[in-house]
Amino acid sequence: MLIGEILNVDLDGDGRADGFQISVRNQFFHGSHPLGWFRDIAVTVDGETLPPAQTYLGLRGQLFRCDSLRSILEVFWKEREIATILVVRQHGLSAGPHRIECSIGTSVQTYTRALDLFDVRERGTLVLEQDFEVSGEMIALRGLL
Repeated sequence: MLIGEILNVDLDGDGRADGFQISVRNQFFHGSHPLGWFRDIAVTVDGETLPPAQTYLGLRGQLFRCDSLRSILEVFWKEREIATILVVRQHGLSAGPHRIECSIGTSVQTYTRALDLFDVRERGTLVLEQDFEVSGEMIALRGLL
């Protein structure tokens, strides 16, 4: 579930937006999974799919590049826990309405301590879509990346 509001972020302290962030709640039925269970996280804004190498998952003060999640076994995203998705995008998002889609690919393997590193098993995908009104407000997250 996408929650809260979208905020533009200033990552380098120059006063200009370098991306945006949105919060997402883990709503999967089984309570706790290592990040490696999540095959990928893709973000689409107004029909434009953003590069996975510029998308990060923030969880309990740690930041993980979404295209490397499949190799992480020791960090778990717990049931109903809120994480932040940070997207590095020049100028962030303009003020006004935006359609955000967050696609979360998962392994269908039930024993999650054994990771499917080579993506050979079937996968499932959860797609979260929501319309947001971006206010243009910006927060500073210097030194995060």
